[in-house]
Amino acid sequence: MRIRTTALFFAVLTAVGLMLPAYTSLYAQATNSSADLQAQIKQLKQENPSFSENFRKESDKWYIGEDKDAAHFFKNGAYHIRVDSKSLLSWTVAKVEGGKTDVEATDFYLEVDSFHVAGPLENEIGIIFRHVDDDNFYLFGLGDDGQYALRKKVKGKWETLKDWAKAAQITTGKGAANTLGVLAQGSQITVLVNGEVLATVEDDTFSSGGIGLGAAAFDEGGVEIAFDDLNLWTIGETNAPTETTAPPTVSDASSRIDEIKATDTTYSDDFSTDNGDWGIKSTKDAALSYTGSALHMRVKSKNWLTWSTNRAIGEKKPADFLLETDVAHVTGPQDAEMGLLFRYVDADNFYAFFINQAGAYSLWKQIDGKFTSIVDWTDADALHTGAKSTNRLGVLAEGSQITLLANDTILTQVEDDA
Repeated sequence: MRIRTTALFFAVLTAVGLMLPAYTSLYAQATNSSADLQAQIKQLKQENPSFSENFRKESDKWYIGEDKDAAHFFKNGAYHIRVDSKSLLSWTVAKVEGGKTDVEATDFYLEVDSFHVAGPLENEIGIIFRHVDDDNFYLFGLGDDGQYALRKKVKGKWETLKDWAKAAQITTGKGAANTLGVLAQGSQITVLVNGEVLATVEDDTFSSGGIGLGAAAFDEGGVEIAFDDLNLWTIGETNAPTETTAPPTVSDASSRIDEIKATDTTYSDDFSTDNGDWGIKSTKDAALSYTGSALHMRVKSKNWLTWSTNRAIGEKKPADFLLETDVAHVTGPQDAEMGLLFRYVDADNFYAFFINQAGAYSLWKQIDGKFTSIVDWTDADALHTGAKSTNRLGVLAEGSQITLLANDTILTQVEDDA
């Protein structure tokens, strides 16, 4: 069973002024500057992660179950941990496919998105790392009240590496979303939130081990946290991007796009009326409709992906094509994602090109219901950002080569033959 619970006694440790072993020290100034560390992380993220999980479907890589104290479950494309009892930490350790062996790492960068779903803001959202067993591991945690801490559990006893402290970089309040990150290299451990370095410490208690996720309640139970888009990049291993075979240059692709656009379109739709080509079925989670000469998609549920496929294009099943459409954010949270699905086989097999309002894009493929990142979220100056911004998105797909465009600017070119 992979659900883990342990009582919390942080107040007691603080009160007695726990002394740390001599080999543990908090750097007054990080060994590397924050800028250096962020540059290293950016470089790592240009490679494919060693382990990735988007939680779109239930998986034996993560514990699913419930008892009187806590529950772990998949819901709306995210992994949830609900802690019903006060003074309790509940966690799970990631497993490789098959659910028998831990996902282990020595030196790595790990990040995951977290969302406050319900319960008190005085909580803890955590990354477990270098997990040797349930009595020996590190825990980086933050609360939706704006505090963070770094601790380790050694032979079943908690020790503090970085005591609870306020951090302006943490998004707070009900429904708060934060990205937690841990960069571990040898004895140096750096913790981050939303891409910003919070602290760096030196500690050599554990050199490697498993990774996991946790949530904790303090004075009051009912804490529920959702996790999404976990990625692990190991340092020292070659995590090469999808192999490419002499892709054409950007200028070659630009010329090819101009050549294609000089011909007649195979299919076009201005969405002025419902011509029956698009599915517009609405559910409790999402609503699709024609409004103001546009196809609108309104997502009503958290952590939910909705889409509509085109019947006419589906009947043609084009293998190679140039596809363009205008997409606009109308209302709602600024962390929303939107984009194009293409080479759609069925609901479990397709490519997806997404952008967000922060000016980043990504490329995914879903195979047999499992999402895999081809291009991780990457900032792009070509994208228009902010409320109600409009972007023209494009995909050029020829053979195994995929070119992504935004506002007539090539963002990236990749090779993938899934």
